[in-house]
Amino acid sequence: GEVARNLPDEQAASFVGANMAFGHALLNLLEVTKDQELAEQLLKGALGLHEWLNSLYNEEEGYGYVTAKTGSNQVWTEYNQRAFAFYYQLYNQFNDQNHKNKNVLDEHRGQLNISQLKERADKIIRFIQEEMWTGDHYLVGYTDVSKKELAKEDFTDYAKGDPKYWGRFAWGYPQYLGPIMAKIAGLNPKEFAGGLDWLLAHQSEVNVNGENYKGLPRWFGTPSLWGKGMAETVVSLQTVGRQKDAEGILNTLAALQDESGGVLEAYGDQSRIWPINFPYLSIEATSPLLVAAGNFGAKFIADSGLAKTSSDAAMLTGEVVQLKLKELEVRPGFTTDYLLEQLNLPKTDENIQSLEATLIGLKYTEIDGQWQNVGGIDMNPTMM
Repeated sequence: GEVARNLPDEQAASFVGANMAFGHALLNLLEVTKDQELAEQLLKGALGLHEWLNSLYNEEEGYGYVTAKTGSNQVWTEYNQRAFAFYYQLYNQFNDQNHKNKNVLDEHRGQLNISQLKERADKIIRFIQEEMWTGDHYLVGYTDVSKKELAKEDFTDYAKGDPKYWGRFAWGYPQYLGPIMAKIAGLNPKEFAGGLDWLLAHQSEVNVNGENYKGLPRWFGTPSLWGKGMAETVVSLQTVGRQKDAEGILNTLAALQDESGGVLEAYGDQSRIWPINFPYLSIEATSPLLVAAGNFGAKFIADSGLAKTSSDAAMLTGEVVQLKLKELEVRPGFTTDYLLEQLNLPKTDENIQSLEATLIGLKYTEIDGQWQNVGGIDMNPTMM
């Protein structure tokens, strides 16, 4: 397929983070699609990513880690968080006996060592939880792993013309990505949430249209509000049940939205440039806000953003489905066809896939053709 054919060029030019975000998206779709041809292409793409990721994998003193990209000695915590989630995601799907595309997975089972997926993921987790943990937060990583040179967390607010303005490593990725990646991996997100309090203690305060708002900057210590980072932090906080903390940041994100609903990339000191002040609408800031607002499950977060849907599938947001379920007073056990009928939507592949993805995001699971609530869904959702 086109996806699998184009992956090598993309991998050669990209870092692990972007490739893993793409890998999560491939496997998310593989989990729900009923299109066998598409499933084949998705799995081939994921296996291509797996082979490439293995080329970056290293072991040392019982730990495992991946370097930032081909030919690099940099090792970033955030990339390794995405790597362990991808390994686990692939491992879990190959071991899911009820997978919608089990036949496709079985055809490719001999192409990889499935038990090795978990082994490498666990060794990467050990590296993150022991080597990169400082007691209150996760370190950014190594600028040169061969020399054990840690990235210096510089919180200084440099002026735009200062030579040190660029190249700083004080950011929030390692703190908020952990719980999200753990959820993708099927692990306990709270075991990876140790840095969230430290993260929230490093918020900035910025005046937006006459009012002061607190939120996360791209670089700590700078007068800035970072759309993408704040939206993903909200998802992370919600994932571990910290709704009150999440709501405060959601209010700041609302201040960065325009009439279309899009979110600014960054807003801050007007004398600065990217990434402190970049007041332009951003897909990477807007897409995680959709997740944060409850329209999708946290597992669907990805740097590449969420594509707009056409036709009736655009109606199938989390709020719409939740309210319909409440209205119908359904009990555990209903079919996709039944819910589509109650929503007055035609039975198309697009509508089926969109509805099933939304139900999964709402913590429903399909057992013997019947959807059941396994996550304690709030039947009185707050509209945002």
